[in-house]
Amino acid sequence: MMKRISSLLLALVLLCSTVVLFASCGKVDVAEYRVVYADGVSETIAAKVKSFAVSLKDITGKEPEIEADKKKSDVVNEDKEILIGHTGRVESAEALEKIDGVGYYIGVIGDKIVINGTTNYLASVALDEFVEKYLKDGSSNLKVKETVVSDVKTLALSSSFKFVISHTADNCYEDQGTNWGRPSNTMGDDYALHLARTFADKVVSQLGEMKLHDDESEVTANEIQLGRPVLREQTKSFFTKLDANDYGLSIADGVVVVGAMNDTTLTLAMQMFEDMYADCTYKEGRKSITLLPAEYEAIKKGDTTWVMDFPRPTGSDITLSGAVDVHDGSLEFLYTGKGIGAEAYEAYCQSLVAAGYTLYTDNTIESNQYRTYVNTTANTTLYVALNMFAQGVTQNVKFYEKCIRVISASLDSVALLDENLLTPQQYIKKTDTKITTFMLNGATTNDLQNAGSAYIITLEDGTFAVIDGGTGVSSLKNEFWEVLKDLYFEVWGAYPSTSNKIKISMWYLTHGHGDHFNIFYELCKSYGSNMEIARVIANSPSDDEIYNSHDPNPSLRDGKLAELKNWVGGELKYIKVHTGQKFYLANSEFDVLYTHEDMYPWALQYFNDTGVVLKQTIHDTGNVNASIKGFAANDTPTTMLWLGDVQTRVSQWLRATYSTTLAVDMVQVSHHGSTGCEYKLYALTSASILWWPTYYQNYTQQIIPTPNQPSYKDDNANLNKMASVRYIVLGSAKHATVTIKAAGPDMTAVYEAGSEPDRYIEVPSSHILKK
Repeated sequence: MMKRISSLLLALVLLCSTVVLFASCGKVDVAEYRVVYADGVSETIAAKVKSFAVSLKDITGKEPEIEADKKKSDVVNEDKEILIGHTGRVESAEALEKIDGVGYYIGVIGDKIVINGTTNYLASVALDEFVEKYLKDGSSNLKVKETVVSDVKTLALSSSFKFVISHTADNCYEDQGTNWGRPSNTMGDDYALHLARTFADKVVSQLGEMKLHDDESEVTANEIQLGRPVLREQTKSFFTKLDANDYGLSIADGVVVVGAMNDTTLTLAMQMFEDMYADCTYKEGRKSITLLPAEYEAIKKGDTTWVMDFPRPTGSDITLSGAVDVHDGSLEFLYTGKGIGAEAYEAYCQSLVAAGYTLYTDNTIESNQYRTYVNTTANTTLYVALNMFAQGVTQNVKFYEKCIRVISASLDSVALLDENLLTPQQYIKKTDTKITTFMLNGATTNDLQNAGSAYIITLEDGTFAVIDGGTGVSSLKNEFWEVLKDLYFEVWGAYPSTSNKIKISMWYLTHGHGDHFNIFYELCKSYGSNMEIARVIANSPSDDEIYNSHDPNPSLRDGKLAELKNWVGGELKYIKVHTGQKFYLANSEFDVLYTHEDMYPWALQYFNDTGVVLKQTIHDTGNVNASIKGFAANDTPTTMLWLGDVQTRVSQWLRATYSTTLAVDMVQVSHHGSTGCEYKLYALTSASILWWPTYYQNYTQQIIPTPNQPSYKDDNANLNKMASVRYIVLGSAKHATVTIKAAGPDMTAVYEAGSEPDRYIEVPSSHILKK
């Protein structure tokens, strides 16, 4: 790759310059020479010099001495040296005087072989030419012809250049047109912005202020297009040459493209540009001047462990427009274009089958298709999704583009859904399904800042599903245990022990905030010997995704989840679920409707938007102690939408993606009724029961609109009076337990779990509101 790049760059330079070859030749034996190169060159040039030294060793059989010259100027000696770049030797300065304008020099001056250029970058181009001309035949005895290349065309870097990044960055999509002072958005900088601002701050004394715009802004003559501003033609064209783990630098027609499909490789692309800047900057008196090559292109591969070797989507007007690390050794490839559709998706899936991939999961939700493939020979799994956003126009959500998403991973890095979860299970019915809300501590402390989300689902087979499991404090683990123990007693007639453990078939973790997991985490630490956890259903985001999200918390991802295996029984398998996957637990089926993977290419503004959204369908299968296999064709199940803490962007994504799928009987109100989903989303659910994970005092404040100041409270006020709603179950309803019958949720017999079995409370109460 480097040889191809070097040859290309040399050709570009020679096309844009005047070349003079002198008759005089210097006869030298490079075996007698040491290598001296300019101090302060970039890592790129330093690596090239070291590679040059290796080539000399291959020819001469001995390793040459190599030194970075720290002397400033006027160094005179009679040593035999190969001088590269702006060394302090007088011969390096003499070579520059032979160049007209901007260019480079190769020749023998006295005891020195001199390879130099107006800039250290041009000296490196000269080094490439020297290697190409003189080291190919393998002889150490060289006849070095004096070569002067002058009037090389360059591009002067100045404050006339503006940085252009993608409009999908969370604080740039409105194109505030600011300079390098921080814009009003308090979220900070996405990574591309951070790189741009850091560079601009570093060079402001030399170049002056450089403007920042997004790729929806007006095109200007001189731009540095950074990351994936794919609305710019130069970046779009450059991206056709890149794979997901490639990065590179292109300069043409006054535009610099610092290109990479993802933030991991963008780091490398930016380093390539910064090296170029350093190597193209030189002193003219006291003034620093930066002259970039007028034309340049270099593409490299990132040293990553991502799975890259698999068939890709192809077809007319289908292009790879971006990629993102989605953690757990997984890389998401985003394909967009007018050619995206069901036909292209099916053709791609068939190409996977032809390449030896086996279909593992398959689901269609409205116009969207979702499949998982496995190739055990290649040790690879692929998740392949078609997102059509068919409701985008109707819902006036315009910023999601139809796409095919492919997520690749090694089978060693992710666990698939167990095969027995992919079809309805066979079991003995032991109980009716129940949903229990764990009372939030704010109900007793009257602390309006404390919140949390903790639900327990009792499944018909007597196992449990825990939804999140956290509050503002973690000291309530004992009370949570009492609730769980009581629910177990109701099914089995005895309390759990080390020999009769509570079986949790799923811990569904919406996202990694402590108020969604801390109690259950502490519970496992203290009572884990009496519990078995089969699996954790979640999807952890990567550092790249949460780099600039509000209030990130990767602690569970980065160690706490692994700690649980030391405390509890069961396999405790972490399953990284993807949107569209369906799985079954006893009488419930679950459809994954959203994960953080779906937000790309848009930046995650809030860590809350890393949540996993599930739709639960609860079937009532009849009599207790009956053997169950599958569900009756004519049953009328109860449906529930679990939203976690997702906020506006996810709400918009759901509205653009689904229509009838969102119609449910019950919905968990997002983000505790704070800044969460839009009323427009809740209206599509037509839910009759709202599970509102906050307490009464807070709820009463959340539903009061703020005059002349639109806010989430307006959405809540509308939600509170939504015509379909019959009940609101608040988080302060003390461990309120609702039984799901064939006719639906039985709101006439809601009771409190955790003190005595079957202790009923009246409805309505101050915490279970009947509308």
